[in-house]
Amino acid sequence: MCDVADHNTPSPALVAAIHSAMMTAYAGAWNAHQAKSYLNQHLPALLKDRAAEDIRSPDLAIAGPAIEGLRYVLHEPVLASILAQLLAMSLDVHRS
Repeated sequence: MCDVADHNTPSPALVAAIHSAMMTAYAGAWNAHQAKSYLNQHLPALLKDRAAEDIRSPDLAIAGPAIEGLRYVLHEPVLASILAQLLAMSLDVHRS
C-alpha cells in the first residue's frame, strides 16, 4: 500500500502527465447507461425466436462481467456482439 505521507509530493508536471495519460482509459470506458441501451437494442433481436416464458434472469456470474465488459468494448462491434450473445444465451432457459 502506498502511503502518500511517506513520499515527497509529486511534481505538478508528473500529476498532469498521469492525468493526461489516463484520459484515454477514462474516455474508453462507456458508462452503464450506454451498455444498457446497447443491450436493450440487441438482446430482443438475438432472442426474437424465443417465447417470453423461455426467458429467465441470467446468472450474475455471467451477466455481471459481461455487462461490465461491454463498458470497455462497445466501440468494438465484434466483441460487443460476443458479449451480447453470451447474455442472450444466459437469458434463454433452453441454452443456459
